[in-house]
Amino acid sequence: MAGVSFKAGAAVRAFYNMSDHPQGYRFVRMLDSTLSEGGSGEAKDPPTIGLSAGWIPATVGEDWDAATGDSEGVLLQLFGRFEDPYRDEKAVDGMWWRVRPELVRPMSSPRTIELSLVVVRWREYFLKDAQERGPKTFSILNEALIREALEGAGSPGEALGKEGKYEVFTIFASTSAHLDAVPQQVLASSLRGKRKAALYFVWPTQRPALERPASGCIAEPALRTLMTGL
Repeated sequence: MAGVSFKAGAAVRAFYNMSDHPQGYRFVRMLDSTLSEGGSGEAKDPPTIGLSAGWIPATVGEDWDAATGDSEGVLLQLFGRFEDPYRDEKAVDGMWWRVRPELVRPMSSPRTIELSLVVVRWREYFLKDAQERGPKTFSILNEALIREALEGAGSPGEALGKEGKYEVFTIFASTSAHLDAVPQQVLASSLRGKRKAALYFVWPTQRPALERPASGCIAEPALRTLMTGL
């Protein structure tokens, strides 16, 4: 990246990945701000839905060049509203973030999105018992399993992430009501990739008693409706 530089205030696009958060939070750029807690949507406990990996318009926060710039990347203010599924804090407008310089480009630079991926996963993403079990193939509540599928060997992240040629929209949900609240048409129209796919890290169940906290189970009719709707 010799000779590359960015000036404070410049309008750019940056490739965001929620997994890069230094404290392990999982902020997504919200698909629909009315779904946030306290938003104008009807759901009292809305799901968290948004872009978790992909290109976002941004403004450069400080001068950066390859010779003297921060090794952690270019400081940017990302455009949009961001929320973590736990909602320990209110949603953030214009989140500050550092991105590697090779994934920061002028607004006019063309982008090629080879793959749009929708990921459905349990809203409470950090469950101690699940993490201790390790990334086994059936442990859908385990964060390591999901990261391996998205960014490990043979994953979309490995194949397409270096040049930002993919995007991921994540639905954090833990009840059938969460899935029922997904704005399917808005989500489908937001997918810009040449190819589209979905990964579901939840268990479908036809037994209402199994749809409970930390179970990973969601009512089968709600999950099927989402799958066919997309």
